[in-house]
Amino acid sequence: MGLVLLLSACGGQDARAPFTDSRIPPGLAQKGWPPAGWAWGLIQVGDNPPQRYGVLGPTIAPRAQVLILPGYGDFAESWYLAVADFAARGYTVWVLDGGGQGGSGRWTSPRDLGHVPAFASDDVAVSHMIGQVIRPQGSQPFVVIAEGTAGVLATRSVQGRRLPASEVILAAPTLRTPGDVAAVSSLSAAQRLGLGTLRAPGAHGWDRAEPAGPQGGPDAVRHAWQVANPDLRMGGPSLSWLAAFDALGREVEIARPAATHDNLGGPPPVLILGDPAWNGREGGRWAPICRALSGCTEAIAMSPEEAHAREVAVIEALLPRPKPVKSAP
Repeated sequence: MGLVLLLSACGGQDARAPFTDSRIPPGLAQKGWPPAGWAWGLIQVGDNPPQRYGVLGPTIAPRAQVLILPGYGDFAESWYLAVADFAARGYTVWVLDGGGQGGSGRWTSPRDLGHVPAFASDDVAVSHMIGQVIRPQGSQPFVVIAEGTAGVLATRSVQGRRLPASEVILAAPTLRTPGDVAAVSSLSAAQRLGLGTLRAPGAHGWDRAEPAGPQGGPDAVRHAWQVANPDLRMGGPSLSWLAAFDALGREVEIARPAATHDNLGGPPPVLILGDPAWNGREGGRWAPICRALSGCTEAIAMSPEEAHAREVAVIEALLPRPKPVKSAP
């Protein structure tokens, strides 16, 4: 069973508690602030740490529902600009932070350690989020946008027909581990010895150094939120997280692609949005993911703005078209 709570603002004193009282970073442009009407909530499955989500509805009757799943180290605050634009277009937008990520509760300490025992908890949380919180209506498009490592989780859910969406967009999905930390042969032994919560070899804690890239870009905005809010900081993953992600990637690659979307309730079509640095499909990081799906198409977005425009285009194409008005005889 899932426990759902809607919150205005709260912050737990426990270092592992969920965090919903983020402070706006000094100097952040106003367009990156929380949109008016933004609200926080928590969803908890069993004894797992609560996962944080945010929601923003439009000022008109909703035309569509959008669920955003941030990747490793990312969180709802860095999506505010896109969320505000989606809502202005008439979509209700939900952002669910991953388990042990962003403002969600942590499995262990330190807080900047990315750790989950397995991704089954995230999979169940997404299902509860859709079924108990969002409750998409058949008359409205429901689109899932999964970023980075969350794209692998979404892919496995599509393969297992557990993602009842009109379409799924994988934004820069990757099978690479955060920081390209290499898998180690001792993962299984470390878990058996109860050492799975150790940070993986080669991984580091959160770094205050400014990220490379343009000022005002996604990486810079994310970093600014982390500087102002220590609870949002994330370093490298644990041994258990690494093992769980490796297992999830292997499941994706060996699973038989399900049939494409049809009137019998098949899985939704999937659009993969990459960036030009990936050098196209054959050399791209997404190739194994796309091969594991039926009904998968690919596109390259030259910038975050172009990626957002393509996401809008997908949603708009799913909206019912107005019936033509017949002229009087």
